[in-house]
Amino acid sequence: MSIKFSFVTVSYNQRQYLSQAMQSILSQIDSDCEYIVMDGGSDDGSAELIRQYADSLAYWCSQPDNGPACALQDAVDRCRGEYLMYLNSDDYLLPGAVAKIRHAIDKNPGFDVYYGNGFTFDERSSRCFRTYSDRWNTLEYARGCISVFQQSSAFRLDRVREVGGFNTDNRTCWDGELLFDIAQAGGRFKRLNDFLAVFRLHASSISGGQSRQDEFYRDCARIAAKHGSASYTGPGKISSLRKAFRQPGITVAKICDAVFGKLDVTQISSVFTSQDVVEMTSDHA
Repeated sequence: MSIKFSFVTVSYNQRQYLSQAMQSILSQIDSDCEYIVMDGGSDDGSAELIRQYADSLAYWCSQPDNGPACALQDAVDRCRGEYLMYLNSDDYLLPGAVAKIRHAIDKNPGFDVYYGNGFTFDERSSRCFRTYSDRWNTLEYARGCISVFQQSSAFRLDRVREVGGFNTDNRTCWDGELLFDIAQAGGRFKRLNDFLAVFRLHASSISGGQSRQDEFYRDCARIAAKHGSASYTGPGKISSLRKAFRQPGITVAKICDAVFGKLDVTQISSVFTSQDVVEMTSDHA
């Protein structure tokens, strides 16, 4: 049987989250899926935890690497599937996410990237925020004015390989650079209305200081320069107005969220299945 989906998790010293991430994938995959886990040589017991799942994994390792982009590229070289979905060890898929991606691919074949919405979970406050992916526009993306919820994305693997995969020299936004490179190569993007995954914020995920932030802006400026007619500006009032008129459905959804407030973490599952969410985000790519 051919492999439809290759799932990848990269991890380093995040044992407290790793099991939830892995189970969120393993509970949804079928016989036409493979799962690869790349651990960067953790010393917190992660390897022992991963070993408990070894029979369900196509490949796993725990050894030093040169960062997440290198680990992901190593995994891509090993993947046998048609589509790639990757998840950090502190994030997780929502129930039914893989089925929704399958349905989207079957209903709308021929796209290179399928991407949906998600939730941002602030672990410190136990509050959740709906996070909407924007309609794709390569110029606006190069400028840093739109965003894609990476955890809810599936990539056609042959297109990933065609553009060279992940830039292993990029230490801050390797995922964003892959999206841009696929677009520059003529890739087609399909935005989904569904909420598919959770991005977790916690104390160790928001560190790095000013030097890290400076490196991020340098990477973004370099990516924008690839476009030839863009410079990185980041989100601002003018870009927000452009988005509001270009994707009114998403704008209405964001306004509703601002009016009705944040979600408690226990509400995620019910919102994920709510038709109200789908109706509010009727603006397709």
